[in-house]
Amino acid sequence: MASSIILPVVLALVLNLLLQPAVRVLGRLHLPRAVGALLTVFLVIGALVGMVAALSVPATTWAERLPEGIPRLEAHLRVISGPIQALQKVIQQAEQAADAPLAGVRLFRFAAIWA
Repeated sequence: MASSIILPVVLALVLNLLLQPAVRVLGRLHLPRAVGALLTVFLVIGALVGMVAALSVPATTWAERLPEGIPRLEAHLRVISGPIQALQKVIQQAEQAADAPLAGVRLFRFAAIWA
């Protein structure tokens, strides 16, 4: 419940620390502090929108080529499938070995109850 209050406050403090130098520079250029802050925020938002726009085209082409690349990826990963299966078998044997003494104890308790 407190995270809904603390997170925005922490985010505001971090943004203040990051954007304060730009606001100071704009203040030295004789812009009012509020105008400098608004300009700085708009520049940051514009930069983020520009980055998303610049990355959307390569992401779209990558997503279109993804169905072609999956078989190649599977072929490359087949090399490590053998060691992974061997490791899974060893883990399964270790789990069975760890459960074996407990099974004997359970059987002994069961036999002791019916004796």
